[in-house]
Amino acid sequence: MSFKPMGTPIAIGSFPYTNPAEALDVIKKHFPEIPLWPQLPIADPQEQMYVQYYEGMPGIVYDESKMKLVATGADDRFFEEMAETMTHAMEENLEYFAITPEKARGLHYFLTQKQAIDELRPAFVKGHITGPVSFCLTVMDSEMKPVLYDESYREAITTSLACKVKWQMDQLKNLNDNIIVFIDEPYLSSLGSSMVALSAEDAVSMIGSITAVVREKGGLSGVHCCGNTDWQVLFDSGCDIISFDAYEFGENFLLYPDSIKSFIENGGFIAWGIVPTSDEILKETEDTLWEKLEELWKKLEAKGISIEKIREQSFISPSCGLGNKEVDMAVKMMEMCRKVSDKVKA
Repeated sequence: MSFKPMGTPIAIGSFPYTNPAEALDVIKKHFPEIPLWPQLPIADPQEQMYVQYYEGMPGIVYDESKMKLVATGADDRFFEEMAETMTHAMEENLEYFAITPEKARGLHYFLTQKQAIDELRPAFVKGHITGPVSFCLTVMDSEMKPVLYDESYREAITTSLACKVKWQMDQLKNLNDNIIVFIDEPYLSSLGSSMVALSAEDAVSMIGSITAVVREKGGLSGVHCCGNTDWQVLFDSGCDIISFDAYEFGENFLLYPDSIKSFIENGGFIAWGIVPTSDEILKETEDTLWEKLEELWKKLEAKGISIEKIREQSFISPSCGLGNKEVDMAVKMMEMCRKVSDKVKA
């Protein structure tokens, strides 16, 4: 489909509710053009963005006492489980990689709401997955070393996440043929630091394996990073949408004008997280946020990118997920997205 966002509001994924019906009511009100299934991390620790997706991954268990994922180690049992995982992946047995209701009640409720979604006449429906780089940096082995540095684990996790995207998109197709999937990569902000010994090329390869799956399934892929990073990794990842915290890191993002210009001119979209998900929201209005965004766009225009083209290819979003916010604050942030969107459209 031919689609120009023109400032359409889009959300990241998590919401501060325990009841999926309540969360979806809010989503339908504030993000009707692109409704999404809500992640509900305060409802259950197993709905956290990492734990939510670990089912079917070899050599990983959930430590309930620590509420963390732990690697059991690359022993004989791990390699047996990995062989089983890879077999299911190659045979496209996607039910093996299903995200169960215990891990994602918001997803499974969303899938029952076809009539309500149809009434919105949305341009897309949206899903999400934790990115492979962040996932591999979160799971620790017995020596508290991230499994990112174990090639076997890295391959198993990346393959599993790709299959979970395929399974998820098959489910979402029952609601709408047009699908967006965001790949959440908060730990990309550590890329290039002394804390993370991963090359940009490896990060591109890992994320690119997920964006390729979304594209093969006919959807649009987005990569979301809420910190500062090497933005060229996102440009090179093959994604269709770059989602970032424009409120805090807009100037950093503008250090890549040639990549931004090429990305937009080749049909790429940018989700400008200009609505802060911090207490900064209390001192901002839709006018001040629009002024801040317009200033960024004017700087890009000076680099040879027309503001009209930027506007056509832009979404407006919160700078990050809302799952850890107070409900009143989260609602204020969602309302602000709509108000800034109205400014962009006008």
